Formats: sequence, structure tokens, C-alpha cells
Amino acid sequence: MLEDYAYQYVVDYGLLDSLPNNLRCYFDYEKFACDLMIDDITEHNGHYFYRW
Repeated sequence: MLEDYAYQYVVDYGLLDSLPNNLRCYFDYEKFACDLMIDDITEHNGHYFYRW
């Protein structure tokens, strides 16, 4: 699922590390997943690839 990929992306790159813990729960992983698909990621047969 793309939302799971977006969650792992955020964790791996520490995108929320500078936010206080009480604000992290407001991050919209579903919306971020859509943004990734528009800008950086393409999906094929359940696998995700960066566009170069």
C-alpha cells in the first residue's frame, strides 16, 4: 500500500524529527503518499520506483 510506503519514507528520512511528538500525529500520510506519486514515485505491480 502506498500509504505504508509514505510512512516508511518519512521514518527513514527523519522528516518529522524536528517536530514535537504531540504534533507528529497530525501528519497526513495519505496525502503525502499522493504527493509522492505526483512528484517522485511510480508504482508497477505493487512495487514502487523513483522517477529519474
